[in-house]
Amino acid sequence: MKKGFTLIELLAVIIILGIIALVSVPIALNTIKDGKQDMYDEQIELIKSGARTLSSEAIYKSNKNTLFQEIYKVMKGELAETNVSLKILQENGYLNYEISNPLCNDSKSKYFDPETTMVQIKYNGKDFEFEVYNSNLGISRGKEGLENSCCLASGC
Repeated sequence: MKKGFTLIELLAVIIILGIIALVSVPIALNTIKDGKQDMYDEQIELIKSGARTLSSEAIYKSNKNTLFQEIYKVMKGELAETNVSLKILQENGYLNYEISNPLCNDSKSKYFDPETTMVQIKYNGKDFEFEVYNSNLGISRGKEGLENSCCLASGC
């Protein structure tokens, strides 16, 4: 009496494992991609939140410094918009830590570049509006531009 598996039984197991891999690998990759996108969206909202706090404070302290004055002028309609860098938000305490960028293409880079990551602040007559973009590529490039706004650590 022989013990072991026949060649056909081994091939069947290998084929079944291959089918499982073909189904599960794309699902896992999509889950990772969706997770990165969700984290990116949360980080952008965090940056906008810092700009929102700055804008709210500027309404009440418009005479304190130039940055507050510019935002106040946007609210009053004297300026169409103003732009604030991530670095300014961090230096003034509106964001207290480095903001990771999960969409960075370079595996070594993991933070938004504080010098080139900008927030455009507008006022629509009722509310402030915020758009985050890469200053090197312009606001029209949106998320694509922010994928290139990467560095190893704050200050780059």
